Amino acid sequence: CSLRVVEQPNRGQTEALNTGIRVANGEVVLFLDDDLVCDKALVREHAAAHTLGIPQIVFGRMHVAGDSPDVLAAKSMSASLHKYFARLDNDKKPKWPYDAWVGPNCSIPRSVLLELGGYDQTLFPKRYEDVDLGLRLWKRGIPFKYHPSAVTHHVCAKPKHSISSDITYDGEALIRLCKKHPDYRPYAGVAE
Repeated sequence: CSLRVVEQPNRGQTEALNTGIRVANGEVVLFLDDDLVCDKALVREHAAAHTLGIPQIVFGRMHVAGDSPDVLAAKSMSASLHKYFARLDNDKKPKWPYDAWVGPNCSIPRSVLLELGGYDQTLFPKRYEDVDLGLRLWKRGIPFKYHPSAVTHHVCAKPKHSISSDITYDGEALIRLCKKHPDYRPYAGVAE
């Protein structure tokens, strides 16, 4: 496996993701974050899910890492992830719009990403770009597949002061997302 480091001025996470898509030379792109610890079999599990030759988005399971600080953000994320994946464990067929996202621990053929133009950089950086791309792919008819044996662990160490700013940015970006995808609005919790 070869590793290539690409450096560029900081233009936000969305630009970094799109740059990675453009410069990658493999057939499948696997998205990860710097705060994820990957199971040893993660790459093998994603690769195996793409052997059928059918373009699809494969997403795996995520847990909060056991060595995350014992703070409210980690507890909240752990509860949310447990609820989300418990639903998928009961019914592995992804549901629109709840499973229409392309973020950490997701893999997809690079050609599909290039055809769609990657992540939308007009949404606020690091806010709902994963949902927007998922909605666009779903509307194109690209199937989503839950692959529970592709596992990552998120080290949740978010400082308290960043949580309040996240809420503001999330709200602004969610409104932009709903304007772009009006059919998503009833699921977004945005008031009329």
